[in-house]
Amino acid sequence: MNVVSNSYTLVKYSYTDAGNYKFYGKFSLSGFFLLTDISSYLIHREYFIPTRIGLPSLVPSPGNSDDHSLHEFMSATDTEMGMADCLMDKKKLINLARTAKNVGWFRNLNSLEFCY
Repeated sequence: MNVVSNSYTLVKYSYTDAGNYKFYGKFSLSGFFLLTDISSYLIHREYFIPTRIGLPSLVPSPGNSDDHSLHEFMSATDTEMGMADCLMDKKKLINLARTAKNVGWFRNLNSLEFCY
């Protein structure tokens, strides 16, 4: 497959608390991206902590006893335009996920930049 430099991927992710309340977020990556590109670095190949990979947490504030840190990716869709509010290079996302796995997803949660 030919990938052009002006291609983007719209990635959707979610947070579900212990009470089954759901919250949704999305961001754009430059380039072509598949969820399988990152799944081997996720917790149980499915879950991640967004602040470890430069994304905002979807956990509502103030929190309660139903809240935890784990989020999951829902979809990755090719698009021609990126979202200006949170555009990241796919290599950066993959490298951050690799680092989070190697260091430990639950260590130093506040040490990375956020993408607001």
